Amino acid sequence: MPRLARCRHRPHGVISAGMMLAGLAVGLAGCASAPPASLAQAHSDMQTALTSGPESYTRAQWDEARLKLNQADEAARDDDMAKADRLAQESSADLRLGRSMADAQHAQTAERDVQTTIDTLQSQTNGPAAAPPPGGPPRPMAPPPPQAQPMSPPQPR
Repeated sequence: MPRLARCRHRPHGVISAGMMLAGLAVGLAGCASAPPASLAQAHSDMQTALTSGPESYTRAQWDEARLKLNQADEAARDDDMAKADRLAQESSADLRLGRSMADAQHAQTAERDVQTTIDTLQSQTNGPAAAPPPGGPPRPMAPPPPQAQPMSPPQPR
């Protein structure tokens, strides 16, 4: 049986330890998973919200979204990606809800303003007779000018 040649410049024990260290590094790298895409999206949604201003959102949903995003970041740091994903999605949903609720409140305010204007215009139009202008009663209107008579067709002779 032929004998296998041994590597003279590398002792057998060093190769095995190197292989073990490489395997351990690959195994540990596999444990540290990347944060979910929903976390990046939630941060993007929050940045958009900050740009448009908190007044565009209801306060309760704004605060809830910030809290959940902070909790999602913490869960990602703790390598609990399922929890990070869930909280990030909830954060984005809270921002969308807060924006919708604020839009609805602004629409109701605008509707009330329009209705007040309509009521004011109707009361001015249908209200009591207008008071005479300052300086006395109104002057009588001049009679209308006489209207021209339509031309009749020429009479045959």
